Amino acid sequence: MKTRIIQTRFYEDTKVSGLSYEAQNLFMYFLTCPYINISGIFELSDRKIIFEHKCTEKQLEKAKDELERNKLVIFKDGWIFVVNAEKNNKYRNSPLNEQAYQRELERIPVNVKEYFDSSMDSSIYTNHNSKHITNNIEIINKKGVVRG
Repeated sequence: MKTRIIQTRFYEDTKVSGLSYEAQNLFMYFLTCPYINISGIFELSDRKIIFEHKCTEKQLEKAKDELERNKLVIFKDGWIFVVNAEKNNKYRNSPLNEQAYQRELERIPVNVKEYFDSSMDSSIYTNHNSKHITNNIEIINKKGVVRG
């Protein structure tokens, strides 16, 4: 079973507190669903989200648009990037987890990584020392540690 830590200040965050009911709940679903991984980037169909999250297609589209506008979650071709997934769950502190992180990044299609990169700027992307997802795979030093 995976574990996720949600800080009690979650609802005090300006972006989160400004979200609609649908967007706030969908964001919480993405943070706690069993598909999220170390990188915060995972593949999940709208159909499965609608079924598990118990929302309509219209509610899902509205919430996704709102999350993307607020740069909390980015969507591309069935892939989801929870921008600050690592903020509260620092699983990459272990060298073994770093290797798992790199394997996750390698499974993401290049066009999806490029889209995620182009949708962000360094002020919103806080995953460790990384500046961009695509570059992570190419910037591994001899010890397998990512440098940004």
